Amino acid sequence: MRNVLGDAVRAATDDDNPNPWFVDVLLPEVRKCISNGGIPSLPVSDKLLFSGLPLSMLDNDEKADAPASLNKISRALYDLWEQLPAGERADVARVYVRILHELGDDYDESFDYPVEYFLPELAETEEGREAIRAEFGGSWKSTFWKAACAYAAQMENSGETLRNHPLLDKWGYGLVAKLFRLHNDPSLKESAMKKLQSDEYVFDEVIDYLAALNLPETRKALEDYAKDIRSGKDDNRKQEWPEGRLFTLQGIDEATVKAGLKQLPLR
Repeated sequence: MRNVLGDAVRAATDDDNPNPWFVDVLLPEVRKCISNGGIPSLPVSDKLLFSGLPLSMLDNDEKADAPASLNKISRALYDLWEQLPAGERADVARVYVRILHELGDDYDESFDYPVEYFLPELAETEEGREAIRAEFGGSWKSTFWKAACAYAAQMENSGETLRNHPLLDKWGYGLVAKLFRLHNDPSLKESAMKKLQSDEYVFDEVIDYLAALNLPETRKALEDYAKDIRSGKDDNRKQEWPEGRLFTLQGIDEATVKAGLKQLPLR
């Protein structure tokens, strides 16, 4: 990987310019990466990367040339994606997909920000889907991330591959439920309903997905789940703290109402 950002980041965070640098500094370097290959490497601490503090306020350890994690680079790219107008974000998305190529099966931030949000945002736009397709070739360290990107880009037969991936339950289910909800894809339905009966903690994305399908069986599954929480049934498995149960019930109600409103005919 080319170290293309080190001096630029330092220049953008000196005493005279402590403001965010994503568009002015990161975007040109992203475009260089598209031309020359590779991923931006950030030889600065995570604190320097996102604090906006001038270098004079950081100690020597915080100024050390330790590359930021792929997750932090992803976060910077996600922030840049959100600042740019539609039609000008393809290069950012392509560099991000290159990062997903590098994630292994042991990646421990898989359902944290930004992965949980960035990949679904790419899946929502043709600009993002085209960027995934443009960078899909080559080697992948993880078949899970390859499958997730293939489904996000709506490639042929990608749903079955992702739905049946052996690592789905390890750390990717919330993300996958969000992707399937975007396409109103019912093929994850049976697996998602089983999670209401078995998992100690059920992702909000699972509830949103089942509610969005708005089928008789998914509505009943959510109703039964809410009844179990209210009655205290399986109390040791469901949310143990009262606020958690309240938030879960609120999430079910909100997701159900939103799904119902979408079914109303437009006038």
